[in-house]
Amino acid sequence: DELLIWIRNELRTIALEEGGHSALAWRTLYWVCTVDADACNAAKQNILNENKLHMAFQLRFSRHFEGHPELLEQMMRAWTNIYTNLEVLHSDVEANDIGGSACVDGFVKEGSGNDVPNPSLLSLLVEKISCGSYSG
Repeated sequence: DELLIWIRNELRTIALEEGGHSALAWRTLYWVCTVDADACNAAKQNILNENKLHMAFQLRFSRHFEGHPELLEQMMRAWTNIYTNLEVLHSDVEANDIGGSACVDGFVKEGSGNDVPNPSLLSLLVEKISCGSYSG
């Protein structure tokens, strides 16, 4: 029982650290879009278009969740939430164009719908990635 709790806590730490790495990648892309419109458009067209993202998700995760389609659907909703809410994917990005986010200083604003008392690890990851994408 103690070992399982330790393993759960370690996996949570690792997952949240990986979420931080993902947020850094999104911040980097956001920065690229503020300094080079051509590079930004190339990334949007060749990597970050919705069809390619969906295909990459299916290739990466489908086989791991055979027999558990509800878990795959939860992950797909979380991933969709991340990439559809990041402003880097919407129109032109300017250096200080971060308005409308549910994030303040890297955290979800109270009352934004994400302030659940005991959020799941998946919810925490979505928050960390989405909000961490906007912190400096």
